[in-house]
Amino acid sequence: MAADNSRRSGQEYRNAANQVEMDKNLTEQANRVKEFQVNRQLENAVGSTQAAIAGNGFTNSGSALDLLRDATTQGSIASSLTATGDVMQLNDMENKAQAYMTEAKNADETADAQDMAGLGSFIGGAFKGLGAVANLAPLLLL
Repeated sequence: MAADNSRRSGQEYRNAANQVEMDKNLTEQANRVKEFQVNRQLENAVGSTQAAIAGNGFTNSGSALDLLRDATTQGSIASSLTATGDVMQLNDMENKAQAYMTEAKNADETADAQDMAGLGSFIGGAFKGLGAVANLAPLLLL
């Protein structure tokens, strides 16, 4: 009975690990979309800056280049922060999946130990029974 409960616990931990892995795959897809959106915003910001520069009659030099560099820098920072957050989130999910698998392994080992303890109790009981019969044997032979 106790071993069965441990085996069920192990299976629940495996199910949880599998769910985290599926969630991780979905998160990776969502992160790719998010990174695309950030890069698209960067392209729009740079394009808008270039249009403003050209619309005001400036050439791509001096202050105009400073504006373009600033827009590009801001976009790169946003992209880096997004990528860093995504990696941290995926690492956390991987750690959770590994922790669940470790718990599943521990539950399986506990179940095996409980099975062995039950077998040992059965064998010990059988020897006690044989001992009782051996103690009664002299009385039966009289």
